[in-house]
Amino acid sequence: QPISLQQLRLMPLGCHWQVYQHLPSLTSLTPVRGAITALHGGSVLEVSGAAHTIITLCCDRCLRHYNQPIAFEEREPLWIGVDEPSEAGDDPLHGPCERLDPQGSFDPAHWLFEQLSLQWPVRNHCGPECPGPATWSTNDTPAVPDASAQDGAVTDPRWARLRELR
Repeated sequence: QPISLQQLRLMPLGCHWQVYQHLPSLTSLTPVRGAITALHGGSVLEVSGAAHTIITLCCDRCLRHYNQPIAFEEREPLWIGVDEPSEAGDDPLHGPCERLDPQGSFDPAHWLFEQLSLQWPVRNHCGPECPGPATWSTNDTPAVPDASAQDGAVTDPRWARLRELR
């Protein structure tokens, strides 16, 4: 559950969450396991944590589903305030950072979702044993004939979803 920043400010040792659950915003094969700590430092909320889970992805080449473990270990300072951090003196933040409203709250489940989402692969590939596409072009012998094609022509089955949009 989200916790107000005012409440966190009153906790000198910060707040610690053990995580062992499925996140509503993340479809995962296994529960997310890990821990998060948030420590209020006046103008900065210092959040650190580590977690892991397994998600199911669809390979971009062969369209088969495969399981992908994802994990993170991160420490992130979040600026508390409506103004930008100052450039002078003892500013603990360097570069762009996320800002939190001092009257707002911190949602550990959302932070956890964001960190895990950053670990998703850019290109989904099931591995070195990937058989590749069922056919490389419409001239090859297809795995699935295209009933909607004219003159009995065949097309790549990966285009089926696009044909449905017509």
